[in-house]
Amino acid sequence: MKRILLFCLVLMVSVLQNTQAQQRYLDEVFTNVTITSNITYGKNFQVLTGAPVLSNLKLDFYEPTGDTLSARPLVVYMHTGSFLPILFNKTTTGSKSDSAAVAMCSQFAKRGYVVASIDYRLGWNPQALGMAGQDIRTGTLLQAVYRAIQDAKTAVRYLDSTSTHFKIDGSKIMLCGQGSGGYVSLAYATLDDFNAEVAGLPKFISGSDQAAYGFMQGDPYVNPGIMGDFEGFGGNAMFNYPNLAGYSSAITMSVNMGGALGDSTWLENGDVPMVCFHVPSDPFAPYTQGMVVVPTTGDNVVYVAGSYNVINRAGAFGNNDVFNIPYNDPYTTRANQVNNGHEGLFPFFQAGFQAAPWEWWSKPALYALGTAFGISNGAVDTIDMNSLLTNPNMSKAKALAYIDSVQGYLAPRMVQQLALPGMYTGIENVIDVSITIEVAPNPSSDNFEILSRQSPIQSYELYDLAGKLISSATLKDVASFTVTGNDLSKGIYLLTVNTHKGKAVKKLVVE
Repeated sequence: MKRILLFCLVLMVSVLQNTQAQQRYLDEVFTNVTITSNITYGKNFQVLTGAPVLSNLKLDFYEPTGDTLSARPLVVYMHTGSFLPILFNKTTTGSKSDSAAVAMCSQFAKRGYVVASIDYRLGWNPQALGMAGQDIRTGTLLQAVYRAIQDAKTAVRYLDSTSTHFKIDGSKIMLCGQGSGGYVSLAYATLDDFNAEVAGLPKFISGSDQAAYGFMQGDPYVNPGIMGDFEGFGGNAMFNYPNLAGYSSAITMSVNMGGALGDSTWLENGDVPMVCFHVPSDPFAPYTQGMVVVPTTGDNVVYVAGSYNVINRAGAFGNNDVFNIPYNDPYTTRANQVNNGHEGLFPFFQAGFQAAPWEWWSKPALYALGTAFGISNGAVDTIDMNSLLTNPNMSKAKALAYIDSVQGYLAPRMVQQLALPGMYTGIENVIDVSITIEVAPNPSSDNFEILSRQSPIQSYELYDLAGKLISSATLKDVASFTVTGNDLSKGIYLLTVNTHKGKAVKKLVVE
């Protein structure tokens, strides 16, 4: 009896310790963040003011102060702003220095990630009038999104090329987009066939001749012969500058905060897992499906798929199956009460037409920005007032409360998809983050080569996501071994590698 009581006491203490312990990537374990601003990650032709101008592309790099890890997962963050500069877009947001962008990036870094908050090329014509106005609005906006995708891919390749310098694990990269950046994040994760997904869809075909904007009647609004391909290679040398060929632009996860997907057919079986946050009454980005409108005029632009339809489709394909684990955090509990069972979707229901409750701004800062741009305080007041129509009771406290919910819901799903310490495997799992195990190729339809450079390998176990043991082997202090993938069904598996220094878990993706 005494032994039973002692065992129960030890178990209770253990549970309390585990509950209270702070876990990197799941919790904010760092107090301070170091930001290196305005790093040039590439260059390309800016068309904001008419004639193309070759301009530098910049990013701000966030990292945990005092961090000693040599390979850290990366978040590439894309701000909002309707693809026009702040204030000129008639809103209070539109740069990588927006309050919400800085807060999101800082919280990621405090959890142990490194973050690249990027700017990207802006410019389209939302106020086009006349018979061809619809064509011009739709065409120039799609071109703006296309350029932003190219810039995001340039940023990922730049960070891949400098991964040693910035201490990045290039196999663990997530793209997170806010507002218009969310449109880019979803498009980046899904677009891979221009002929089928753009040229093959009538809504992306021009109905009038608009040579000044690079498209003609019967042709796609986006012309790769001029603008280059999705990666930003090729095209006309006066309109597109290729950056960093030979490096990877692969990402492992996509997050959307208040954006939408250009077309639901872009999302296919095998696309990366996705998480979406959305206010269902957002007047500018539909929750299910609908027309995107110009915020300042109400004019139609293009019909899109909203967050609900995106996650519904991702779930139907099994793309989000990696998230199907027994979460018990309050954020998941709340999301599951309102998302109709769609894992990866967190709707924030608001009264009336509202959007982006995670945003806030400062009137004095906007006045200073307006002065720099030559915009009067009166015009700034009008912009502020219009922004408050869709974000009533705007405040820093309100915004940070929603950002905490975004981060709290995201954290365990990022850990799960990126196979980070703290992931749930359905098995006893101890991961020593000091052990680096390399897997190549991954994904693969054939063999996986496993390499440990730090400590000899003693054994391994391969599990499916339900925790079922698929195979195992005892090894004799080897540096590498092979896992045969051609006998496995397509899907995700968890490989536990046991070395003299500890355990490491890697995710294997069988195509």
